[in-house]
Amino acid sequence: MPDKKLTVERIEERLEREKRLARDIGCPTTELPTVDNSYTPVWSCRADPGPMTTEQAHLAMQVHLECSVDRCRVRRRARCKLVKERRMVLDERAEP
Repeated sequence: MPDKKLTVERIEERLEREKRLARDIGCPTTELPTVDNSYTPVWSCRADPGPMTTEQAHLAMQVHLECSVDRCRVRRRARCKLVKERRMVLDERAEP
């Protein structure tokens, strides 16, 4: 059984893999520089960003502006957060 212990090297390797995957699928965030580690989860459309603050959700919606909530997990999570916090109101035709 492989060792599942988290190390800095393993985390850096995973981030690089996610960046490569994002670049391959055309995620718009691949060209953005990392400014603050708290925003690292917005890199890849397929990465689950986990719980977001309202501020992070606003940033994710801006960064993933060209993404569809159907295909982008980050934008979908951000939209749900903003709707829950009543910072965004969906058109009645939109799915929750």
